[in-house]
Amino acid sequence: METERIARAFIDRTLAKAEFTHEAHLRVGLWHVLHHPGDAALDLLRARIRAFNESVGGANTWESGYHETITRLYVRLIRAFLDSVDACGPIDALAQDLIGRFGDRDLPLRFFSQERLFSVEARLSWVEPDLEQLPGALGSDGSHALLRVTYLQLTRQPPPPPHDGDERVAVERLAADGYLALYRRVGGPWRWDERLRMPPTQLGVLRADARVHLHVLRAATGEALGFCEFDHRGFPDVEIANFGLIPEAQGRGLGPYLLLTALQREWASRPGRIWLHTDTWDHPAAERVYQRAGFEVYDVRWVPARP
Repeated sequence: METERIARAFIDRTLAKAEFTHEAHLRVGLWHVLHHPGDAALDLLRARIRAFNESVGGANTWESGYHETITRLYVRLIRAFLDSVDACGPIDALAQDLIGRFGDRDLPLRFFSQERLFSVEARLSWVEPDLEQLPGALGSDGSHALLRVTYLQLTRQPPPPPHDGDERVAVERLAADGYLALYRRVGGPWRWDERLRMPPTQLGVLRADARVHLHVLRAATGEALGFCEFDHRGFPDVEIANFGLIPEAQGRGLGPYLLLTALQREWASRPGRIWLHTDTWDHPAAERVYQRAGFEVYDVRWVPARP
């Protein structure tokens, strides 16, 4: 991933000076805001930009090098940007969108006059804009309520599912109303809303796509107890888009049974990996269940919480 590569090389101070372009600045800023909540992102950027400048022969003085107001401006703009998009998406896609919006190097002059922006005061400390207010409903430090989003991936054969009950798992293609009813029962306690916000036509196309597999757990009576949804549209990467049980089915060991049964079947397609993300609002045991199934954490982000 290009954004990850640039951010790591910047941190390690192995990035060539010529590579640290304005677009690279934006990628580095995005990476830090996603990976470090609150003031930590700005604190790290402040220290690391200064260190990088010195590593390529620059100096941080009252007239050159690190610029506090410009750095804080872009941190606030990146946070406002993340508040307007699905911040859980692939980081390179987010970076391209961010560059498309804020790639103009003269963007700070939309908010600050040249005299104010290039003053010694602005270089050494934050100054408020004198031309236009910053976008978004941000606090004085540009902060939001944040969710911790954990990304996990499975890259090896999953273990077999242990189960001795009458429940069974099968791949099904539910009609839209049946799918949404089950989605609400499973996801209601955890604030699932992505499928509910989809236009009916878009949801219909998704549900009809043969690359989207829905594994449904049913009791002996036929009642649906939960489901696990796999999206193969990015194959060989396969995403678990949704997984969970209805409240009445929890606490009986059915979650691991559903997950491992579905994983065994999906692994037969020889994916490069199966991945997912879970967040603060998910079931408290979710991450532990995934790790017991063989998933490993490969990234953690902090993204704006939606109402």
